[in-house]
Amino acid sequence: MHYRELLDAEGRLRPESQWLALLQERGIPRDAAILAYCTGGVRSAWLTAVLVDMGFDAKNYPGSMWEWSAGDRDRDPLVLPAKQNPG
Repeated sequence: MHYRELLDAEGRLRPESQWLALLQERGIPRDAAILAYCTGGVRSAWLTAVLVDMGFDAKNYPGSMWEWSAGDRDRDPLVLPAKQNPG
């Protein structure tokens, strides 16, 4: 989910009911643990702060894609195969 989906046309935060609907559409329940990431951790930090303020169990991956792309992609794949995915 891109952070801009959570903003209205004027750049203001959409109402919580719209956030919840977007998360639900993507199959993310209110009690799910959410890990946010972006390119360098700035936008995901904002998203994490908003989600935590709304009562979600959200964490930020501050190194985000820059850190991940510098590592071992075979050891730490971006997407786990379904049989290994804990979700």
